Amino acid sequence: QFKFKDPSNPLVCGDSPSCVKGNWYTALETCEDMGARLCTVEDVDASTYTGCGFNSKQIWTQTPCEIDGVSGYLTVEGSAKKSQDPICMPPGGQAAVRCCGDVCPPPPSPFPPPPSPPPPSPPPPPLPPPPSPPPFPPPPSPP
Repeated sequence: QFKFKDPSNPLVCGDSPSCVKGNWYTALETCEDMGARLCTVEDVDASTYTGCGFNSKQIWTQTPCEIDGVSGYLTVEGSAKKSQDPICMPPGGQAAVRCCGDVCPPPPSPFPPPPSPPPPSPPPPPLPPPPSPPPFPPPPSPP
């Protein structure tokens, strides 16, 4: 269940699944296993405040990069209030895992759910049988 939606990008929501840390391949597999994806640098804020104390940790993204001719992926600080620029890290490096989703649950309603309807009433008792018709009078006697 995704826990957070970034107000600046309400179409993306995020989560910190099982407080996983690992290399980029572990991060990718973790997110895919929960039906999500690695966040991009642009939408990683959707995973802020989802637990695990990762707001001050480097988080894997799916955003590719290259440094000194070596391919890698950008990691970013896990908080929306980032104090450092993204870092290009080789896929075998270690960082925290947060995932993003593009199908987000609706926000919780500020109103309590309506009460359940009462159980149905029992059926009415059966009607008594109709009274028997009065007996026919005997035919008149002949004179």
